[in-house]
Amino acid sequence: MGNSPPSAFSKEELESYEACTCLLGSEVDALYEKFIALGGRRPGAKPAETVGTSTDSVEGGHVGGRDGIKVKLEKIISQEELKNNPFRRRLCQIFSSEPKSTDTWGDLTFDEYVDLYNCLSNRATDATKMLISFRLYDFDGDGFLDPKDLCTVLDTLATPLATGGEEVQRLLEPAEIKSIIDRVMRDCDVDGNNHLSFAEFRKVISRVPDFRGNFSLRSISY
Repeated sequence: MGNSPPSAFSKEELESYEACTCLLGSEVDALYEKFIALGGRRPGAKPAETVGTSTDSVEGGHVGGRDGIKVKLEKIISQEELKNNPFRRRLCQIFSSEPKSTDTWGDLTFDEYVDLYNCLSNRATDATKMLISFRLYDFDGDGFLDPKDLCTVLDTLATPLATGGEEVQRLLEPAEIKSIIDRVMRDCDVDGNNHLSFAEFRKVISRVPDFRGNFSLRSISY
């Protein structure tokens, strides 16, 4: 059996990732190889100046991903495990430190890339998944889910992904979406302010069959 390739991380760094996430050190290494393969490069670098190997990205004992190497959103969402997720763009955006509503919003550093995979791991806690799903659906970022947020969520789910420019048939009509939103607000908006707090949102999620399964990656192609 051959030796494993050297890690881009020190033992202490891997232990830090394991302490802060539910990922194993070997998974962090594998994610870093994926990250580099997607074309992560330093801000301001010319397109040809990509980072080719893990060892290229280590500077002064710090992993390159934390020194500003970023991967474009379009590259990330093209991965096999994400490309069919209707919220794939939004997932990248909520972890991205790039300014909102810019062309780079959704580009991720390595640590942000790890955060994305951490929340989608089968080992992530229910609390983590609920918190991230709340952020995912809070499209205006005001800390609440209002009918407009819920409409965007349901509209996204009701519109199948098109391939090859083909016409797709919606799974829910606008009247059906409105009926669902009205029912959710009636049953879960405890204080009647027409917004769902995180606590009220948890009540909604508790009714969703297999929430964990639907908010987890069943397989990751390393």
